[in-house]
Amino acid sequence: MAYAIYIAVKLLSYSLWCWVGLRWIWGSPSFPRALGSGVLRLMIGIFFGVAIFFFFPASPNDLLFKYIAIYTPVRLVEWLIIAGIIEKGGFDERISQLIDKGLDDYARAVAGALGDAEDVVLVAHSLGGLTAPLVPALRPVARIVLVAALVPRPGQSLIDQLRGEDRGILLPGNAGRSIDAEKRTGWTDAPIAIDALYHDADPLDAAAAFARLRPQAAKPQVEPTPLRAWPDVPTEYVVCTQDRMVDPDYQRRQPFPQRMLSSGHSPMLSHPTELARLLCA
Repeated sequence: MAYAIYIAVKLLSYSLWCWVGLRWIWGSPSFPRALGSGVLRLMIGIFFGVAIFFFFPASPNDLLFKYIAIYTPVRLVEWLIIAGIIEKGGFDERISQLIDKGLDDYARAVAGALGDAEDVVLVAHSLGGLTAPLVPALRPVARIVLVAALVPRPGQSLIDQLRGEDRGILLPGNAGRSIDAEKRTGWTDAPIAIDALYHDADPLDAAAAFARLRPQAAKPQVEPTPLRAWPDVPTEYVVCTQDRMVDPDYQRRQPFPQRMLSSGHSPMLSHPTELARLLCA
């Protein structure tokens, strides 16, 4: 009975730690997934524990030394293994394949991911607004919902827009970002990025989201949009009135039916219930 209680306590503690890891890395933990990771962590611990018992038997005289010299480093290795598994599970390889692609490639990726789904409501956030109107040319879409999204102007690139009629709509400007040798832009200053993107989110969620940010390729920003006219698809716009990234006044100027949400730039993190209610409405 004592062993069963010991194992149950270990499993619960491992699962809680894995839940924290999932929350930090993915930003959207679920207890069943954390429990599965906890079971895996327990099995890894049993494997290494048995190996230590057979290869490094300890006597009462050297127990403390072997615990510090062998057991502790091995336990660190065990946690590194489970952390690597969680991290790998949280990164979709398709994302890395799109890093240096253009808007046409983005649209094809979205259409491919949707498969044979019917009655699709395509929700586009932020830069995703440049991709969303291209998808209906590739597969049926019932409705488009733009959330704090940039809206393409036919024949122009995003850079053209930001230098012309839409100048100043990105409120932080280039603050907190840098450009690498491949002309990709990336956030380098966590406080500035979190203030712009996640200021009203839980601090732990905001930190996890910042950790998952990837560099944005230049191509989707500098190539003119392939869009010639907005698709004949019902479209609505969710204006995030507390947005510190995309100017709320710019959002209100968009020529679509609008719904207001008192949220920063990332309501899926800061106000998920309210956003879901709007989308379902």
